[in-house]
Amino acid sequence: MSISSTQSGGAIDFLSTREGVDPQAAACAGLITQVIVQALVDLGSKPSSTEKDSMRNVDDDARAAARFFFDPSSLFYGYAKVIGMNGDIFVKNMLRNVVNFPFLGISTDHARVARIRHQWWLNEQTQPQRRAA
Repeated sequence: MSISSTQSGGAIDFLSTREGVDPQAAACAGLITQVIVQALVDLGSKPSSTEKDSMRNVDDDARAAARFFFDPSSLFYGYAKVIGMNGDIFVKNMLRNVVNFPFLGISTDHARVARIRHQWWLNEQTQPQRRAA
């Protein structure tokens, strides 16, 4: 499944939707897009009661997604560049509730949870003793 610029309002997967792109580059862009979409889904997953009580990302997939999007040294920014997307702008829009893919189940609720997980991730960066085991 590939997210086209038509479906997403041009927010993701620009390269694979361009005319004249060779099939291998388009396939690579589609794969990278799926990695980003899965990270969005993981980041927007409902926090468990343990996470709410501790106010930190405990779920492994959610922690990995938070690092993927919010750590400037993560692969996300390189992946974004490969598919023709500005990673910084995407993350800012995601946190401002602009990134919305209802056909994938990614909606305003995901953005709210993403903001919570972002704050927890920031807290862990400034308070290392709070990091999950």
